[in-house]
Amino acid sequence: MSSSGMDKSWINIDLDPESENFDENEAEKHLKEMEEKLVATDDLYATLNVSRNASEDEIKDAHRHLSRMFHPDKQTDSELRESAQEQFHRIQRAYEILIDPKTRAIYDNFGEEGLKAKLDIGQRFKTAAEMRKEFEEEAARKYQKEVENLIRAKGNFTMQVDATQAVSEVVQDELIAQGQSWDPIPRVRMMALKHSVESQILPNIGLNLVASMVTKGKNGSGNLLGTLRYTHSPQSTFSVGLPLINPRKLILKSSFRPTSDTFYNIESTLKHNSLPAAVFTTGKSVKKNMTAFMSVQTGNEVLHSLLPEYSTKQREKSSATIGITGVSWKSNYNAQVTASARVSNISFSLSRDLDTNFKLNGGLMVAAAGSKNSGLAGLAAISTHVGGTAKITETTSIGWTTRVSLPNGIQLNLNFSHLGQTLSLPILLSPIPEPDIILLAAALPAIVGVGLHYTVFRPRRKRQLKQRIDDLKESQQKIIELRKKDAEHAVKLMKETIKRRKDAELRDKGLVIVRAVYGDIDSSSFITTDQKLSEIEKQQQQQQQQSDAGPIIDVSIPLQSLVYDKHLVLPGGISKSQLIGFYDPCFGSPKKLHIEYLFRGEKHCVTIKDNDPVAIPLRGHLINNRNVSP
Repeated sequence: MSSSGMDKSWINIDLDPESENFDENEAEKHLKEMEEKLVATDDLYATLNVSRNASEDEIKDAHRHLSRMFHPDKQTDSELRESAQEQFHRIQRAYEILIDPKTRAIYDNFGEEGLKAKLDIGQRFKTAAEMRKEFEEEAARKYQKEVENLIRAKGNFTMQVDATQAVSEVVQDELIAQGQSWDPIPRVRMMALKHSVESQILPNIGLNLVASMVTKGKNGSGNLLGTLRYTHSPQSTFSVGLPLINPRKLILKSSFRPTSDTFYNIESTLKHNSLPAAVFTTGKSVKKNMTAFMSVQTGNEVLHSLLPEYSTKQREKSSATIGITGVSWKSNYNAQVTASARVSNISFSLSRDLDTNFKLNGGLMVAAAGSKNSGLAGLAAISTHVGGTAKITETTSIGWTTRVSLPNGIQLNLNFSHLGQTLSLPILLSPIPEPDIILLAAALPAIVGVGLHYTVFRPRRKRQLKQRIDDLKESQQKIIELRKKDAEHAVKLMKETIKRRKDAELRDKGLVIVRAVYGDIDSSSFITTDQKLSEIEKQQQQQQQQSDAGPIIDVSIPLQSLVYDKHLVLPGGISKSQLIGFYDPCFGSPKKLHIEYLFRGEKHCVTIKDNDPVAIPLRGHLINNRNVSP
């Protein structure tokens, strides 16, 4: 197979890392599709040319027909006998697997991997359902082991740094006015560590352990929270959490999803020194990519007034939140309003994907205080943030967020994530909004992040992607060359037999495949007018020679071999490239099968997509009513 034919499927993918036209998203998507399609194993149903719901009799008939055609004893030439032996073994293997209900069930559910694994699921006393369950359990154990080897736990380490004396002129001037010197070295104000592990102890029960620790100055605290999660069904879950160290509290959570576009959540925390409170949340999809939600926090003040004997200082205010969240093109957005007797707020956030591995985000929040906490004319707080995230590799990313707020000042948060482990570094730059620091804190990380993404990370991913595509092309070429060689041998073996059958069909005015081509074709270019069959066959030979340098192949002989009792039926859902005598001449490109045939001496023509079923003859394929002379 020539390289031109092979490369056609990649012609629309720009693989030059320096090219402005390189589309990383499309290239990655295309590559994943090609990696899934590049399978070196045969489709056993296509080998026998039967549908996936074929009966035992249909499988036996197909096996009988093909095994007779490719039986090695029919060949006198040693080379042809060897080729026939390979084809016969291929047919026999497909038959033995599909005729046995148990191995067929394994193949239908798990493909060749299931046949290779075999396990103990082939024992005679096990049903198909039991086999499927055992295989799934084994696959789950294997997957869990792989995941545990890759990511054993999730962790988060946060270190808050105070750099106000080193950065803020306001703080420096205030210290000087008080007769104090300012320290240019940032100080650590707080450190926090959170580590979690999760395990499935029973099929529907999971255990999650979260260890946390916080230190601030000379003070510190920590706890270990254990949570049991029970999955009643894919739509319903319930969990119970209990800290193992004081302060002890019972955390109850439940979620229910009655439909794919509606959910309900409830959470309640029970403390020994406080009356209970609960949070109810519900959401529903209002558009294809938009969900509206509402959350109500009951608080416990009402219970305190009703049960004064249980009143404590730990009181929680009630509140209600409504909002929407959704996705629009390459953006994610969230808007919500919270009403409370203490503080009400409105917030909006937006993130935008510049490409698959880089996104920017921003948001605004305004909070108003109640009459007892009126503050600045009712304004309790205002906060805005901008930031971004850049993916370095599939499992590693960096990010930054610059947050400016009243009354908390300016903070820059840097984070690094790798395989579920996150390092966060919040840096307090100024206790008040200072324009020059705001500009520097917002612009500098963005410039560095964008610069690294477009000059280092993205070009490196492009080169890695190009290498993957080159490797895939090499594998593709090897596999397709093998399939081409196998198809050519099959055609050579059946050529004489099919010629005799074709002549017999012509005499009986039966079904004769005049010409059939498969690949990346334009159907209109193959429709012919009336010709003598000898002229068509001559044109067919010329087309076959031309197809060696293009994305199509001649499959007239393989198709004629599948004619039974003046009919040809090809099942749907299977690529035609898997049929005996076929191969994929244009890997990755859409393929069609074009057939020109005679039935009762009349010319017919049809073009169908690769995975569509074929049933001929049909009156709808008739070109005209004039006979084609032999």
